[in-house]
Amino acid sequence: MAELTVAEVAYAAGILDGEGCICITKQRSDRHHKRGYEMKLLVSIGNTDFSLLEWLRARFGGSIYSYSKSGNGRKPIGQWHLDSRKAIPFLKAVLPYLVIKQAQAELALDFQVGRVHTNRLTDEEDKLQVAQYLQMKKLK
Repeated sequence: MAELTVAEVAYAAGILDGEGCICITKQRSDRHHKRGYEMKLLVSIGNTDFSLLEWLRARFGGSIYSYSKSGNGRKPIGQWHLDSRKAIPFLKAVLPYLVIKQAQAELALDFQVGRVHTNRLTDEEDKLQVAQYLQMKKLK
């Protein structure tokens, strides 16, 4: 992550609070656990103004995806994504400036920082990830 001003980080926090999503998702995976899916952290911000999404990507990394809404005359929608470990520096930077999504960001950091990166989870690790997933759903 590039050297940013306080104003830029606070601005990004405001965008995340208003337009963003912090979630723990389930992704199909046969290699990680007997349950058939793995948990993954995802931070995203959606907007029709792609210059905003490019601004985020230039400062915090990540990827931009585009999709169209059905209906005539609708603008394409873009999604800026940061996932897994890539989201940690962003969340740590914006955390002090978040208002609405502060608890979600704290839980996301606990989830990702405490994450075990092996092919198999112990039952205890699995239960913790499921509990964090359910807690995140409650916070939304």
